[in-house]
Amino acid sequence: MNKTNTKTFGNLSVSLETLADGIKSHASDEEFPKGLLSEDVIRGHRNELEDLRETFEKLSTQARQAFEKYESKARKVKGVISSARSALHASYGKRNSVLPDFGFKPLKNSKPKRPAAEIPAANAA
Repeated sequence: MNKTNTKTFGNLSVSLETLADGIKSHASDEEFPKGLLSEDVIRGHRNELEDLRETFEKLSTQARQAFEKYESKARKVKGVISSARSALHASYGKRNSVLPDFGFKPLKNSKPKRPAAEIPAANAA
């Protein structure tokens, strides 16, 4: 659970516990508000919040573990693809037109360089 959620849960939990304790201590007071929830209801909210937090933490851990497995597999698969590309380049060459059949782009043929005599002078007047 990230820092903010942990802090929020802690604050809510303490607030609910303090409220429930206050209700327990002062429920019989004449000035006690009649419409206020009972101690049991407040403690029920706190327990439900705790259950939800535990579920969240468990699922977060599972999600992190699943992502780590995914990342590990993705690294292995990239290695397999790289090895296949290397083997195909060694067998067919890097410019072969059959490479797209395997999902790889062949290298383009480079354009022949023009001789220096054909290159126009930059400052010709």
